[in-house]
Amino acid sequence: FFSPSMACNRTRPSTACPKLLRGNSAHVGPANVSETKDVLEALLRKPSRALDGSNLIDAVMAVEGVHVCPAGSVPIRTVEECKAASDVFGYAYNAEKERDVGQPDSVCNYCRGCIPKASRVSSNYGSLATWICKKDCEGFDTYMVIDRSGSIRNKWWDDMQGYVTKRITDTNFSAGHRIGVIGFNDERGKDYGAGIAVVHPLSNNKTALLNAVNTWANKHCHGDAMACGWTYTDLALQLAIQRLDSESSASRSRVLEVVTDGKSQGGAGGDPYNTTKEGRQQQTLAQCDIAKAKDIKVIALGVGANADPVELEKMASDPKPMHWKHMTDWAQLPVLADLMNPNGKCEPYIGVATTTTPPPTTTTTTTTPPPTTTT
Repeated sequence: FFSPSMACNRTRPSTACPKLLRGNSAHVGPANVSETKDVLEALLRKPSRALDGSNLIDAVMAVEGVHVCPAGSVPIRTVEECKAASDVFGYAYNAEKERDVGQPDSVCNYCRGCIPKASRVSSNYGSLATWICKKDCEGFDTYMVIDRSGSIRNKWWDDMQGYVTKRITDTNFSAGHRIGVIGFNDERGKDYGAGIAVVHPLSNNKTALLNAVNTWANKHCHGDAMACGWTYTDLALQLAIQRLDSESSASRSRVLEVVTDGKSQGGAGGDPYNTTKEGRQQQTLAQCDIAKAKDIKVIALGVGANADPVELEKMASDPKPMHWKHMTDWAQLPVLADLMNPNGKCEPYIGVATTTTPPPTTTTTTTTPPPTTTT
């Protein structure tokens, strides 16, 4: 933690840091306003990039010495986002301070000239302390489109249900997110409580969503089978688009999250009762094009050996690498659910796996070290 006895001034290193006033937007201490603006403008002219961990949120800088973020933004408070912001702005990240993450009032900030280069909101800052901020987001609407076709079989159905349950359980609905669920195989499944149907409409009610998914997932599809039928992905997408149009609006970020174990296919001639297999990839891609034209993101997730990476990539929105993924191992579905977690995201995309092991602290032999971001 920052101690008042520690130096925090460019010109007088032995001078203790003056304390920032909570909620005060005025400069505290001897910071040069024109110099601060020049530094800020230079930083914001850096090329925009996606922040690993902050999920497509561009980092911005609060003005030095000001205890607020710019309008429309909020403080960065997580290790992943702070590391990413450090990289974007070219700062050194102080991994030793990661223990502060999750503590009350913990924020990502840098203090040019401060020793140590770390502090918390409740500590004494220097007049040069600057918050690292991110865009304030309103959450988004996701329709999960879940495959229940015969190739999943009883063997993997619990894994698929577990994925949906984890996605809902881990979502912070207070951030404005809503989730709806559609299950699909083919029309025949309607006779058995499956088919292509809405399991639950868009909602921020976690309990209601989990109860609906549990009821749906524990109904037999046909006989003793928990999954059955063809893979009519296109009809499921068509239904999901219709539901987003009626339950959401173009002013919100909207996404179709398709989870499937195979290719789009059905009975020849579009007849689900026809036992002759016929590909339906073109119909599926046509529905994806309709969604994209409505500015609905399409995330295509494949699991198991039978999923088609080529079809998944074509289904996905741009940039492709962030909107489709194929995992051959069903046991990895919980990892995929973590990567899809919407918390902290302004736009839906597949996250990057991170490690909890902090990187080694980098030292430098220069007499003027780069500013350091910390949490």
